[in-house]
Amino acid sequence: MVSKHSREYIRYLNSPTWREKSRWVRSLTRPFWLPKNARGRCVLFPWLPAQQTHHLTYFFILNLGWNQFGFEQPVWHLVPVSKVAHDILGSKLLWKQPVRFFVNTYLRIAFVILWTLFKPLWSIPFWYVMYRIYQSYNYLLEPAIVWFNYLINLIKTLFFN
Repeated sequence: MVSKHSREYIRYLNSPTWREKSRWVRSLTRPFWLPKNARGRCVLFPWLPAQQTHHLTYFFILNLGWNQFGFEQPVWHLVPVSKVAHDILGSKLLWKQPVRFFVNTYLRIAFVILWTLFKPLWSIPFWYVMYRIYQSYNYLLEPAIVWFNYLINLIKTLFFN
C-alpha cells in the first residue's frame, strides 16, 4: 500500500517524542473537572473525545517555516481531534486552498475557545500576557488596522452600494 505521507513523517509519527506531544495537546481540551486520565475534547465535534492530533501546517516538520519557539505549538501547528474529525479533515475537499485556510482558522478558534472554557487557570494568565503584548505593540499594528479598514470600506463601496 502506498502512503500519502513521506517516510520521514511516518517515522516522526511513530516516535516517542510525537506520542508525548500529541498526548499533551489532547490534554489541553480536557475539562478541569474530569479526572486526569479522561480524554480531551475534539475541536471539531466537542461532544467526542480527542483521540488524535491534527497538523494544521507541516512547515515546522519540513523545516520550511520559521518558528521562534523551536517546537510545534498548539493552536498554530496542532489541534486535538477525534478519529471521525481527522478522517473528515483529511479529505481532499477540505485539504485544498482556499478551503483549507478557513477550516484551519475555524479549528484554531475552536481550540482556543475550548481551552479557555476547560482550562481557565491556564488560559486566563495566557490571555492577560497576550493582551499586554498587544498593548505594547499596538503602534506596530496601527498601519495594518488602517489598511484593513480601508480594504473593508473599498469592498463595501464596490459591491454593496
